[in-house]
Amino acid sequence: MSMMKRLLIRTVCVTLLGCGEEGYVQPREGDPAKSGGSPTVRRSFNPVPDDPYTSNDESNDQPVGHFGTLTMSVASLESGNSYTLDVEVNDTTVDRVYFPKGGWVDFYGCELDDDLTGSCLDEQGRLWDFDGEGWGASAWVEEDETEDDPEAVDEEEEEEGIDDWDVDEADGG
Repeated sequence: MSMMKRLLIRTVCVTLLGCGEEGYVQPREGDPAKSGGSPTVRRSFNPVPDDPYTSNDESNDQPVGHFGTLTMSVASLESGNSYTLDVEVNDTTVDRVYFPKGGWVDFYGCELDDDLTGSCLDEQGRLWDFDGEGWGASAWVEEDETEDDPEAVDEEEEEEGIDDWDVDEADGG
């Protein structure tokens, strides 16, 4: 079998099935249980291994554009910061917001306007503003085709603009 043919078969196998890629996270429906639960993964990704020389456990990182059902502009009124985050949205109802450094926060009865804007309290009583689809959301999901190849992940683009998120505010996962 030629080298080109083997490479083509391996690429198809990895891209479509995640074959032979240990730790490669495949799309799956999450469990929205109030205690525990699991995230919804809408797009495959190759997790970053932990760097033992940092205080952050990078193996928990959740790259933006891969979780929930939509990437949105979200602001924490408690911290005063705005972020582009993945959100679990059913029509106009927000169920969960995912944090890039791991974890999530759940929302109950969070109804947004038709343009996906509005304010809601999370499960811990903190107020959040939602301002529609996030800046760069379509770029992360549609234009970054290198992430479909688990050996060509562009980590710099995944982390752009989200390095300052405080993991301690994350509640789940």
